[in-house]
Amino acid sequence: MGKLLDRFIDWALAGKRWPLLLPVGVVPIALGTIQHRYSLGVTEALSDCVFWISTGVIVLISGLLFWLVARSGLKLIPMNLKVVSGLLPIVLLAGLAYLRCVRERAFRLRVSVVLVLVGLIVIAFEAWPASLPEDKLVVAIAKFDTSGADANTFQDDLFSNLKKVKGASLLVRTIPYTIKESIEGEGERRASTLGRSCQASHVLLWGKLTKEEGDTMVTPHITFARRLRAVRLDETEMGGFFPADRQTLSIKPDAYAKHVANLVALVQGLYYYEAHEWEQALNAFEAVNTEAAVLYAGLCLYQKAQKSQEPQLLKAAIERFDSVLSTVGTGPAGEYDEFRRAAGLNRASALAALSGYLPAKEARCRLEEAKKSFDAVIRLYTEHGLDTEDKKRDWAKAQSDLGSVLTDLALLAGGGARQLSQAIGSYRQALETYPDRTEWAINPKDSRRTDWAITQKNLGTAYTELALREKGVQALEDLDHALEAYKAATVVFNRNDSPRHWATIWVYVAGALAEQAGRRAELGDQQSSEQAFRSANDGCNDAFLVFTERDQNWADAKANLAYVSYLWGKSKSSEEGNNLLEGAVNASEDALSVYTEGDLSWAIAKETLGASWGELGVRIPGEGAKKFLEWAIAAYGDALGVRDQPEESMNCETTQKRMDGANQHGSGIPDQIRHNEDCAKTHSKLGDVLVELGTRVVVQARGPLRTKAIENFEIARSVYDEERKGDQYDEQRKELHAKIEKAKRLLGA
Repeated sequence: MGKLLDRFIDWALAGKRWPLLLPVGVVPIALGTIQHRYSLGVTEALSDCVFWISTGVIVLISGLLFWLVARSGLKLIPMNLKVVSGLLPIVLLAGLAYLRCVRERAFRLRVSVVLVLVGLIVIAFEAWPASLPEDKLVVAIAKFDTSGADANTFQDDLFSNLKKVKGASLLVRTIPYTIKESIEGEGERRASTLGRSCQASHVLLWGKLTKEEGDTMVTPHITFARRLRAVRLDETEMGGFFPADRQTLSIKPDAYAKHVANLVALVQGLYYYEAHEWEQALNAFEAVNTEAAVLYAGLCLYQKAQKSQEPQLLKAAIERFDSVLSTVGTGPAGEYDEFRRAAGLNRASALAALSGYLPAKEARCRLEEAKKSFDAVIRLYTEHGLDTEDKKRDWAKAQSDLGSVLTDLALLAGGGARQLSQAIGSYRQALETYPDRTEWAINPKDSRRTDWAITQKNLGTAYTELALREKGVQALEDLDHALEAYKAATVVFNRNDSPRHWATIWVYVAGALAEQAGRRAELGDQQSSEQAFRSANDGCNDAFLVFTERDQNWADAKANLAYVSYLWGKSKSSEEGNNLLEGAVNASEDALSVYTEGDLSWAIAKETLGASWGELGVRIPGEGAKKFLEWAIAAYGDALGVRDQPEESMNCETTQKRMDGANQHGSGIPDQIRHNEDCAKTHSKLGDVLVELGTRVVVQARGPLRTKAIENFEIARSVYDEERKGDQYDEQRKELHAKIEKAKRLLGA
C-alpha cells in the first residue's frame, strides 16, 4: 500500500497534478479531528455526515485547483500554499455555519454527496481528454510569452494566416493561456499536458516574443500531442522549418504560419505513413517542399506501386528519389548522409522492381542503374561505420537487394556465372549481420527473421542458377549449398506458421534436388540419384497439400513437378521411365493451362514439354514417334518465340528516352527473360529433335529438316563466341561443332 501511495505522489508531482494530493493529506486530518471533537470511533466517524461534508468540500477544492493549474500553470510554491491555507479556514467556517443552520442529518448527507460528486466531476472534466476530428489536424495557438511585444496581435495574425494556408487540412483555434519556460523542458511538458486536456489539440504552438530595433522576434516552439506524439522528427527533418538550436528568428506571422503549416503537414504525413495509409500520407507530403517530404512522397509511391503493380508509380517514385539526391548530393558530408542513404537505397529498390515490367534490353539498363545505386549506398554506409542496429539492418538489406539485382542480371544476360558469384558474395555478407539460425527458433517475434529467411531463399536460388552453368563436382557442391540455404529458410517459413512460403521453398528444393539427381545419374551414382529424385517428387507433392487452387503457385509447383519427372524419366530406360515422361507431359500441360501465353514461365513450361515429347519420340518406334517429335518441335518453337527477343542496337540512354516517351508497356510484356545461353540450349535441343525426326520420315523430307537443324545449331554456337571465356563454354562450342558436322554429313548423304 505504501509503494502504491508513493507512486501516486510521484505521478501527481511529475505531471503538475499536485492539487490531487490535497484529499490524500487533508481527509485523514479531517477524520482525526471529527473523532477527537465528537469522541467517535473510526467506523462511527466514517459514517458521520460531518466527515462526508468535509470530504466533499476538500475534493471540490482539489478539483477547482486542478482546473486552475491546468490553465494558468500554478506551481507548488509557498505563495500558492498560503492561498490554499487561507481558503481552508473560510471554507471550514462556512461549513460550521451550515451545520448550525441545518439540523436534519439526511439532508446534510445528501449535500455532502453532492459536494463530493461535484469535485470529482471537475477533476474528471479537466483530466479527461476531449475528442478530436479524424479528418483534420487541430492546431491550437497559445498566447506567446512577451517582452515588449503585443502577444495578442501576434496570436491573432498567426491564427488568420494559418487559416489561409492552402493544401493543409487544419482546424485552427486559439487558447487564452501563456506557456512560459523558466527551466528547460518545463514549457514542453506544460504544452503536452494542455494538448491532452479539455483544451485538446494535435499540435500546440507557443513561444516567446521580443522587440529588437522595431522588429518582432520570435523563439518558436511546436508541441505534438495526442496521436501525433508517436511521430518523431530528427534534427535534419526539423532543419527545413526551424533552426535545430531553437535560436530566435526575425520572422513575420505570415511566413511563420507557412513554416508551421508545412511542418504540421509533414508530421501528419508521417502519421499516415506509419499507419500504411499511403494515399493520405502522399497528399500530406505533396503539400510540403522539403527534402524529407519529397523522400517520403517517393516512399509512398513505391509502396502504392508494390500493392497495385503499376509501373508508372515506380517511375514517379524514382523521380522523387532523384530529386532528393540532386538536392542533397552536393551538401556537406555528414549533414545529409541519412537522406543520401535513404534516397539511394529506395531508388535502387524501385529501379529493380521496375525492371520486372520491361523488355529485356530496358530491364538490363534499369538493373545496371540499380546496381550502381546499391554500390554507392553500401560505400556510404561502410565509410561512416555501422554503429547502430538500424544502420546494420539497412546495410544488410542493401547487400541482399544487390544480390537479387546481380541474380536478375545474370538471368537476363544468359551465362552470368561471374554475376551469380558476386550475388552469392552479397547474400553471404548480408547474412553475417544476423544471429545464428537457432536464434529465430528461440525468438520467434524478432522482426529480422523474415529478412534473414528471404535472403537465405535468394541465396539458394543463386546457387541453383550457378550450378546450371557448371558441370561435374563443382555443380554438385553448389547444389548442396542451395539445398542448405533453402532448408535454413524453412526455419522461419515453416509449415505451421507460413504454409504458402514453406510450400514455395519446397518447390525450389524439388528443382534443386532434381538437378542434383540428374548430375549424379550422369556420374553413375544411380542409388543417390534415385533417392534425390524421390525426395524431389515428394517435395512437389507436399506443395500441392497447400496449393490446392489452380493459381500461379499451383502452376509453378506443376511446372517443377514436370521438370523433376522429365529428368527422372530421362535417367531410366525402362517402361517406368516412359511413364515418368508421360507424367511430365501432363504436369506441363496443367501448368500451361494457368500461365499467360508469352510469359517466361509459359516459355519454360513449353521447353519442358518439348523435352519430354522429344525424349519419348526417341524411345518409341514407329509412327507414334514421328507424332511425338513433331509435338516437341512445335513446343520448342513456341518457347523460342518468347526467348528470341530481338536485341535492339541502342544504349541505355536511348532506352531511357523511349521509356519516358510514348512507348508504354503493359502487363503482357514477358518478365525477366533469360537470353542468350538459355536460347542456345533450346536451339540446340530443337536441332537434336529435327535431326531425329529426319531419320523417321521419307527421304524427300529429310533435307529440309536437317538444314533447319544446322541453322539451329549455328544459332546456338554463335552464343558461345570467343568473348565467353571458360572451360564449360569451350566444351559447348566443341559439342555444337560436332552436331553441325554430323548434320552436314547426313545432309550430304
